[in-house]
Amino acid sequence: MGEWERFLWAEDATEATVAIVADGASDAATLLQRLGPTEEAGLMTFDGALDLQGSFYDDGTFDARAVFQVDRLSGTHGERWGLVEPNGFRTSFETRLLTLAANGRAVSFFWNVNAVMSLLRVERGSVAMVFDPLLDVEQARQQAADLPFDVHSSASAFAMIERWTGIAVTAAWFEGSKPTFVVQTATP
Repeated sequence: MGEWERFLWAEDATEATVAIVADGASDAATLLQRLGPTEEAGLMTFDGALDLQGSFYDDGTFDARAVFQVDRLSGTHGERWGLVEPNGFRTSFETRLLTLAANGRAVSFFWNVNAVMSLLRVERGSVAMVFDPLLDVEQARQQAADLPFDVHSSASAFAMIERWTGIAVTAAWFEGSKPTFVVQTATP
């Protein structure tokens, strides 16, 4: 099995943003408070957090509130914070990811139902790279010619995230129960 094939689950995953942040924040709430006031919502699966995020669309508060699932992940480069935003987009914005990274390193991958995608990498307070893995195939090939961005964009994006961070985002982690938070944050 090729490196990217372990991430084929992502080709059918519900829209979200996944971010990996190398930061020494003492806990998830401290990390998220960089984005705004944070409230714990308990342990939830991805589907439970997706329902919670959906309720913000139902009540019209989706511009002001966002759901984040946050957990510590271990990989070949040590521990990092793993974040999932079910049907969310906040960490796909450069300013938000830079805020979370606090002059460290972070990456995010965003995808939605309209096949809009963004792979973003920040390092030491600046944007190192941003491209759409589906549409910017030439730029993707410049980063990793061996990955099939043209036919498996999501799987290839997660393979790149593993190369950059040492963290392999698995379907079990993505879908499973994680500490979940609601952050009061307006869109950038």
